[in-house]
Amino acid sequence: MFELYHPPLPGQIMRFTAWRVQNDYFRWCGQVQARTKNRLIFSHESALGLMGVGFLDTAAVKPDRAYEGHSSEGRAFKNRISGNRASKHRVSENRLSDLRTYEDHIAEPDVSKDRADFPLQHVLVPPGQTRVNLQGVRCHRLSQSLSRQTISVGEFRCSSPEAAFCQLASTCFLGDLVVLGDSLICRDEGLAKTSLDALTEFVDSCGRFAGRRKCGQALRLMRSGVDSPRESLLRLWMLRYGLPEPCVNFRMEDPTGRVYYLDLAYPQWRIGVEYNGKHHHEQWFEDWNRFNSLQSHGWQVFIAEKEMIDNPVWRTSFMMQVMSALSVAGAESTGFLSSPMTVAQIADGRTRLWKDEKRRRLGMESGTQGR
Repeated sequence: MFELYHPPLPGQIMRFTAWRVQNDYFRWCGQVQARTKNRLIFSHESALGLMGVGFLDTAAVKPDRAYEGHSSEGRAFKNRISGNRASKHRVSENRLSDLRTYEDHIAEPDVSKDRADFPLQHVLVPPGQTRVNLQGVRCHRLSQSLSRQTISVGEFRCSSPEAAFCQLASTCFLGDLVVLGDSLICRDEGLAKTSLDALTEFVDSCGRFAGRRKCGQALRLMRSGVDSPRESLLRLWMLRYGLPEPCVNFRMEDPTGRVYYLDLAYPQWRIGVEYNGKHHHEQWFEDWNRFNSLQSHGWQVFIAEKEMIDNPVWRTSFMMQVMSALSVAGAESTGFLSSPMTVAQIADGRTRLWKDEKRRRLGMESGTQGR
């Protein structure tokens, strides 16, 4: 269902990343399964990896203001990250020429029980079964609601996308959970694993579980149609600094009929924000051509890069520039925050952000009824 057996086309960066992650986890989970006669059910990060979602590659390891007041949560996630990194450093970096098919990975698995040459793997222990005692494997006994929904990926059994999302909620930071959720409902239909409605329905059906409140907060901030984890992080930072919420992957068409997508946009004020990732030179040409075309039609486009977002001084300056442009364009001032809010604060339905959003939606509904 979620297998990516063949390498993607050149330039498909996110698909290549997913293919690489899945190949790694096919190999690692194959090694784990070969060490026991029990049919394992992989969960948490392992389930996501089998689906090609590299959660640890995008997680914000260093806590910032978004996570103040969550010390126990931070320690739990830090321990999980450390456990994965301690074993992951023994795995050499995979390059395109080194990647093999799923069949190659399970043909001759390493069945040595003396060592684990892979990151920490997570498996579920169904009710009535005993834990497997394997080095490099962590067993989880979860409530039936979080363990009942499983899927098959290749020859493996693992938690569903919705279940894996909820399983990670108890130990990961809220901001990372939002980024993960956006990745599961991304714009690329070949990489999307579920939908926002399906995630919401699953959380509602699970009853009480560790991390349920955080799942609700994350669902409030998640948006369908995002292209990359860094775009999700950029959007969260914009909200934390008090900027209005932008549209995600806004579609526009120029007079010649050419269609463009802006990562983040305020169409009513013709202001766009783009995240400039590590692309090939050909993609740089396409990006600059797109930016030039947008500006020729009255759009003002701001470009953000990784270093600008990770550096607090540059990040604050960037957000001030976008806010200033919005004010000049006629946007109602929402108040720039030099000290950004936490992710939990922007997810709180009582904040100004959500009161404004509620008024906007009510206005849209009344306008529709009037027509």
